[in-house]
Amino acid sequence: MERSYDYADIGDVSLRYLAEGSGNATVIFESDLGGGIDDWERVQPLISLFTRTLSYDRADLQDNDPSLSPKSAENMVADLRKLLQVADIKPPYILVGHCAGAAHIRYFAHKYPNEVVGQVFVDGYDDAKAADKIESHDIQGATKGGQSIPFLNNAPTSILVGDNPPETSAQTPEPTRRDRRQWIESHREWLRHMPQARFRVIANARRYLPLSHPDFVVEEINRVLADARRAL
Repeated sequence: MERSYDYADIGDVSLRYLAEGSGNATVIFESDLGGGIDDWERVQPLISLFTRTLSYDRADLQDNDPSLSPKSAENMVADLRKLLQVADIKPPYILVGHCAGAAHIRYFAHKYPNEVVGQVFVDGYDDAKAADKIESHDIQGATKGGQSIPFLNNAPTSILVGDNPPETSAQTPEPTRRDRRQWIESHREWLRHMPQARFRVIANARRYLPLSHPDFVVEEINRVLADARRAL
């Protein structure tokens, strides 16, 4: 089945996006840096069977229009906000963030907590890791006093983490047992901030869980969607 793409002119950049499905909540897919619609090609069609979905090509994609704004979480969330307005996609939202995208959905939920009814973190970077990847003063300094971005702790949440750090690939050295343990425990620490969250580790994982292990991602999104709908 051919997919139908649209384009949203949000000022400095034109974003290609894909909106599919229908429902009373919209699942928004937020990709890693340089990622976009294709990252979710094995996930979005299955979620679209049950509710409305949105994926889009980030402004930092090489084949997209160059954005005049720095690649900060604040500006990326502002781009998404404009896209939602142009595409007339209203809340409530369930946010799904992959790698650096996890920092962006945290920032979105921090700014618009009343619009977010669920969240799924897929191999999400913590603040320090995201700050290494993003030209951003607001990852560490989004709140007063330079505190990190708060976690939304009153919405259904799933934390999905592979047992290999996301940089692992055929071109990088195999991570040590210590590397794996530290990567997993860094995510388990998030449960201190989101005690309501479900925590799940995927064995033998590689960087792109949405492509390498889509069934697990789909299962967690559907779980969060069901919990969110019970609360709506």
